[in-house]
Formats: sequence, structure tokens, C-alpha cells
Amino acid sequence: MPSCLRPSSCPEQPLAPLRLLPLVENCFKHAIGASGLNTIRIRLQQTDAGLTLRTDNNIPPDFRPAPSGLGLPNLRARLAQLYPDERHRLAVDATAAHYAATLQLVL
Repeated sequence: MPSCLRPSSCPEQPLAPLRLLPLVENCFKHAIGASGLNTIRIRLQQTDAGLTLRTDNNIPPDFRPAPSGLGLPNLRARLAQLYPDERHRLAVDATAAHYAATLQLVL
């Protein structure tokens, strides 16, 4: 079930284009396996201060990652340019069976 929390009192805030997409794409890229036991959770929350995106997905036992691995380093570099210093925080928690990422932006 989709989850998007936005209190009615929050003002509209500009967001740099496509900053959330790499984390959402990774959920689908890494969570889909032949077992059919796929879990993906995406939570987006807006506050007066900014935006928080949390993605969670299981990693199927038969998953073999592609060797490229450029998505997160590129995202980190773009975030550092667009939201310098304390204006962003990206935390990743990865195990063999589960992957979670939390991105907080001060808008």
C-alpha cells in the first residue's frame, strides 16, 4: 500500500528533479526475484523543514548484483552539490537479506 504523508499545513517546497528516483529504482532492481517473495516499502514524508524518503526491500537469496554500482555514488555527489553541508543526509543499511535507505533533505 502506498504511503505518502503530507500534513495539510506544509507549504509547497522546490525539489531538484529526479533526486528520489535512484533509491526507488534500486528497490525494484534489487528486490525482484524468482521466488515471488518480494517486499518493497517506500515512505515519503514532508514536513515544514523538508522531505524524508525511506525505502526498504528484501533481497532474494538468488539475487546477483550487477557490477556497475554507480547509482549511489552518483546520487551522493549530486546531493552534495544541490544540498550542501547539513542540507541532506543519506543513510544506507544493507545486509545479505535486506536493504534500506533513508534520505533526508532540508528544502
